[in-house]
Amino acid sequence: MNLGNLVLINDKREAVQPSLFLFEYGNLNSTMIGSFPEDYRKPQLRLPGSGGASDRAASCERTIIIMSHEKRRFKERLSYLTSPGYLDGSPDARQRAGLLGQGPYRVITTRAILGFDEATHRMKLLATMPGETVKSVQENTGFELLVDDHAYPYDPPTPEELCLIREEIDPQGYFIGRKGSPQNRMNCRASPYTSVQD
Repeated sequence: MNLGNLVLINDKREAVQPSLFLFEYGNLNSTMIGSFPEDYRKPQLRLPGSGGASDRAASCERTIIIMSHEKRRFKERLSYLTSPGYLDGSPDARQRAGLLGQGPYRVITTRAILGFDEATHRMKLLATMPGETVKSVQENTGFELLVDDHAYPYDPPTPEELCLIREEIDPQGYFIGRKGSPQNRMNCRASPYTSVQD
């Protein structure tokens, strides 16, 4: 399942973007680790590449980035630009570069929900996932996050939402890290209000 291929079309063109490395202005790197351009042909590590992610980031009205939240993945310095976010964060940087759309809208991680400051385009903490705090999220981010004045703890998923996530959205466990089980499928089908067994 390649979540990057899921383009949502409603009143706006929106794209879901997976990411390996993310920078404070929403720029993504999924191409290489090493110095560019010197190490491009023989990088320290070759990553999967764009696979159309750059086109989605450049042309969709908004993008929603999903990723695991680890300090090593949230980088202060951009080593390679695979998919553009707000570039250097300066006013109208996307427009000057000829990019369409508003740019990144949200970053949904295993620790938090993040957005971007309207004036500076720096990443901003909006909500913490269950078991996380502002401090724990910041400690696992490689640059200083802005914190929204109304940051809140995100509610854990309901039993109905767990069924939907585990059995319909991600039954193979690509993102949640575990496969749905036959027992869970039976529980989910029996009643939308049945608690999912772990």
